[in-house]
Amino acid sequence: MGVTHFLLLSTLCLAITAQECEKPQPGPNMQLRGDDILLETFANGSSVSFDCDVGYTSAGGSSTIVCTNGKWSTIKLRCKKRNCGATDEVINGNVDYLEGTEYGAILKVVCNPGFQPVGGSKEIRCEAQGWTGRLPSCEAVVCEPPPPVVGGSFNPVKDMYSYRDAITYSCQRDYTLVGAKTISCSDEGILTPNPPQCVATVECEEPVIKNAIWSGGARPPYKYKSLVTYKCNTGFIMEGEGSLTCQIDGKWSPAFPTCKVIPTTTKATTTTTTTASTTSTATTTTTTRPTTQSKKPTDRLHPTDKPTEPGNRGNTVGIVVGVLVIVVLALGAGGYLFYRKKKSDRPFLPVLRGVKTP
Repeated sequence: MGVTHFLLLSTLCLAITAQECEKPQPGPNMQLRGDDILLETFANGSSVSFDCDVGYTSAGGSSTIVCTNGKWSTIKLRCKKRNCGATDEVINGNVDYLEGTEYGAILKVVCNPGFQPVGGSKEIRCEAQGWTGRLPSCEAVVCEPPPPVVGGSFNPVKDMYSYRDAITYSCQRDYTLVGAKTISCSDEGILTPNPPQCVATVECEEPVIKNAIWSGGARPPYKYKSLVTYKCNTGFIMEGEGSLTCQIDGKWSPAFPTCKVIPTTTKATTTTTTTASTTSTATTTTTTRPTTQSKKPTDRLHPTDKPTEPGNRGNTVGIVVGVLVIVVLALGAGGYLFYRKKKSDRPFLPVLRGVKTP
């Protein structure tokens, strides 16, 4: 009886001391298998297993762990991304694995020049089951023929044009080609650039630019794309563009420039006085003709008056000397005339030779 009680008490103590385990934390890219994911605690001695996440596969190691006295054994399982590997080859094209071949990667089919992808899936991705979707095929590029052109034609004429086939346009007389003369079938299956047009020939009028002259370029008649250049006359400066192009609407582009007068600066001028003297044998005349208003001889020099410049002082001395010379000549002429007059006033007395006066 005592032994029985002892065994019962021992069993009870072991049950009390044994500890449960909490829900284990899974390793990278894995999760608990089955219904174990719903439990929060696990009894001592319990075991659980893990599975790799979707898109991942086992890289080795046991997937099962055991709870012992409240602790789980070490997780040995390792999970890695699924690798879809290379897909099928594409004729007349290549497969680009820009993101690799592992789970989640997307591939792209690139066709050779002159071929374009036809059919297939819009996106091909590496999934858990492998590459999803269908690869497109690469077929030869063809372009539809261009529409007829009014006032012109193109060559060659075909039902379909292959990659890089060229089409050349020409316009009838009195029509002008607007656009590219040659177009071709591109690798996208479209004609590039856009087909040109033939429009009735236009002429631009002679440019009229005031104070400017023609300096180069085309001469009349001015047809579409004619280029002329103008420059301003001497003394004028141009505002705007001097080169003009005749447009398809018969107008010049850009707008006509303008020629404006070049502004001039005024320099300070110096006032000078010019004196002219004339002399004759009979009379003497002195004439003074100033270029600007000059001071009268009786004017006095005020404190605000500027001092006479050295050049003006020399002119004054010359005038004084000239006047003195004229006065001396006048006095000499007057004395000579007085002497002659005095001599003519004396009575004439004849001299009688040999006659003695009593």
